[in-house]
Amino acid sequence: MIELAAAAVALVSPYVAKGAEELVKEIGKEAAPKVMKLWDALKGALTKRGAGDAVADFEQQPQDADAQAQLRLQIKKSLSDDELRGVIEQLVAE
Repeated sequence: MIELAAAAVALVSPYVAKGAEELVKEIGKEAAPKVMKLWDALKGALTKRGAGDAVADFEQQPQDADAQAQLRLQIKKSLSDDELRGVIEQLVAE
């Protein structure tokens, strides 16, 4: 499960750091909406589970290793939810 959490953070980090417009330039029009959808799903799920601080810290400093680690940990904890895990697996695979 930690691999899935790490993959999710790696995918959304550039989006959070640069914003949607820069992401489209970097990874293309086809991939960008998928990354944005992944971030929206993660952000909503983690906020509902009381991990809003991890989300906020990551949004403020997406390149910070500690913020990324905190977000990965919260994602890992949330992966016990089969529905969320399925959504993340699907979006990471795309």
